Amino acid sequence: MGRHRLINKIISILIRCSTSVLLYSQLLACTNHTSTNIVDRDTAFFYKIPYNQIQSFQVEKEVQFWHYAMQLSPDSVLIYTQQKRQVLAKLHKNQVLNFKDSCCKDSVFHNFRFHNNLPYNLPLRYLEGKSNFYQWEQVKQYIKPAGRIFSELDVNPIYAQFVLLVECPSNPSGRSSAGAVGHFQLMPFVAKKYGLKISIEEDERTDLQKGAYAAAMHFKQYCIPMANRILNKHNIPIEENELWYQLFVLHIYNAGAGNVAKAIQVVPTQIGGPELIKQLWHTSAGGFKNSSQNYTQIAIAAYLNFISKS
Repeated sequence: MGRHRLINKIISILIRCSTSVLLYSQLLACTNHTSTNIVDRDTAFFYKIPYNQIQSFQVEKEVQFWHYAMQLSPDSVLIYTQQKRQVLAKLHKNQVLNFKDSCCKDSVFHNFRFHNNLPYNLPLRYLEGKSNFYQWEQVKQYIKPAGRIFSELDVNPIYAQFVLLVECPSNPSGRSSAGAVGHFQLMPFVAKKYGLKISIEEDERTDLQKGAYAAAMHFKQYCIPMANRILNKHNIPIEENELWYQLFVLHIYNAGAGNVAKAIQVVPTQIGGPELIKQLWHTSAGGFKNSSQNYTQIAIAAYLNFISKS
């Protein structure tokens, strides 16, 4: 009985805090406000994306969701639909301390579906605010130095900027659960392929210049050629200077060419351009799943947040 009373108490608090319409209008206003100054902003320390290329992405709900989450403190928690990133409520973390209890979480999610007239089996998720992870002032100093290394190797520096904004903007020495380390979150086999030393005493992946060199070579020798091969196979025109193409390459950097190739096989591949990327956001195939779908949504949202704070 104690557990049921606790769950009912939490549910009543959460439902009272559910402010989906207000939150979503705030989220829209926040993202649209960011876009107005993109063209005129000083670009001394970052690489600008043409407004006509980013415009079609920044209005998407998925990008707006991440844009909003990046501005929230870790004390905030968003309840949202997994498929379309529709925010159902913004809560304080104290209201969801029992979410580690799967029974409690499932009961809360069930009530959110009921009160929002959602299908009973619609997947819901929760996410803590990400403002502590996305430290724009810290990452700012890395973008142009890394970008110059990319340029010297004939690789578009926009890739360096995206990876730095997404991967480790608050902790360049961070290590992922898969073993990736450094500003560019390089896996050991990639780093060693391009001459970086990894040992107990030293890990050169945490060196910005060496990490940038290895990442640029990985883009040049693997990500970009594999992107072209996949697109050619499906008769999709290659447009290296277009944002959608660059995002496609980023998916390969994140998920690997094999997983991206599997995902492309189950989307309407007769079209390229921005719609191809948006379709990938809702495609699962092989190892291309939720985190892979999120990657370029986060990349665009990170860019928008970064320029709005710079």
